[in-house]
Amino acid sequence: MKKTLLIAAIIIPVISSCTEKIAKDVIKGDATVEEATAYIEKQTSAIPEKDQTCEFDKYAVDLGLSVYWSAIDLGAESVGKLGKFFLWGDIQTFDEQVKKQDAWIFWDSANKTTNSKYDEIDGLSGEYDQAVTLIGNGWRLPTQQEAYELRNASIEVVTYNGQIGRVVWTTKGVLFFPGYGGNSKENYYGWTSDKSSNPTYNGTQMYVLSGSMGAGNTYGYLSALVRPVMDKVAQK
Repeated sequence: MKKTLLIAAIIIPVISSCTEKIAKDVIKGDATVEEATAYIEKQTSAIPEKDQTCEFDKYAVDLGLSVYWSAIDLGAESVGKLGKFFLWGDIQTFDEQVKKQDAWIFWDSANKTTNSKYDEIDGLSGEYDQAVTLIGNGWRLPTQQEAYELRNASIEVVTYNGQIGRVVWTTKGVLFFPGYGGNSKENYYGWTSDKSSNPTYNGTQMYVLSGSMGAGNTYGYLSALVRPVMDKVAQK
């Protein structure tokens, strides 16, 4: 009996450390966009400082969804600033939103089609996931499904720290997605880890448009931002 009790005492703390934390309401359910935006400055990391394993952990935001979202894009200097642009699966950065077909890691420039590396993967992971390679410590690209989880959040256009974009919030937390390029300067486009479901295209982007959040098929050799996520169970 003593042995059994000793084993139970050891196992329980291990199980508890992997249980995801439930975020408390920090923003009113009827909050205005001004109130949500003001909370950005007050927001603290979802990962306690004593448990943070890298500098990026201080940007972890819990929106009450399945993963922690980063408050900044990969390569951004601070919240509200644009990060670095990447092609789908490339670790090398590009500073402009332009086609880079011949430089794309998954492109066969001679035959003008994707190469064998692209055919061998089911999606971006490991060396092809910019967040995994450049940050590590549990951070990765979001999946298309994780991007869809943001659909029920409130979304409004704001200018934050001089940067136009869209604020996305729930009662648990708030994110700011800087806008750039395209037909509307407020629009945001970032990569997911999913391959395109349409054979005409290569990769899948997440986007924040006018009052909507979603994901869609696009060309992998177009540059976009990277907004990392972390599995909640990865945080001990």
